Amino acid sequence: MSHFALPNLLAGRELVPEFIQEAATVENLGSAVLRWLDEPLARDRLTAEFDALHRELRRDASRQAAEAIVELLRPR
Repeated sequence: MSHFALPNLLAGRELVPEFIQEAATVENLGSAVLRWLDEPLARDRLTAEFDALHRELRRDASRQAAEAIVELLRPR
């Protein structure tokens, strides 16, 4: 597995940095966060990527549930 962070797994590529064990330092985490705070274009790109992932994940659960109920109530 090349990624472990959920956004990266869903995107199939690195959207956010992944820090585990010794790499999860204040310096590394701070640099990653500051990049998004200091670079509006980078922040806007990431926001757009998250918006796209959100649209892909939406499944309109209410509509699907209503259709399932209608199907169950339909006479056979």
